[in-house]
Amino acid sequence: MEDKKPIRIYCNRVSIGLSTFDITLALASSFKGGEPDPEDIVAEVIMSPQHAKAFAVALGNNIRDYEKIYGDINLNPNQSALEEITKQQND
Repeated sequence: MEDKKPIRIYCNRVSIGLSTFDITLALASSFKGGEPDPEDIVAEVIMSPQHAKAFAVALGNNIRDYEKIYGDINLNPNQSALEEITKQQND
């Protein structure tokens, strides 16, 4: 059997779709706000709700461990610093 290496992608946006029998994660690489455009989607992961829940638990546990080691992950940028840097880059 031929050795296959997993595909690696960079993803900074995720769109989640739901149906009765599965959950779809559309992984995208984009620097635009809002929902990713179809051309930005680089992969889709489709799993059962049971697998999605187990994945969510495992991901949550890993994030908790990461934050114990490296500190809290900040989801809210310093808005005034962001605006100042953006203004400087545009001048």
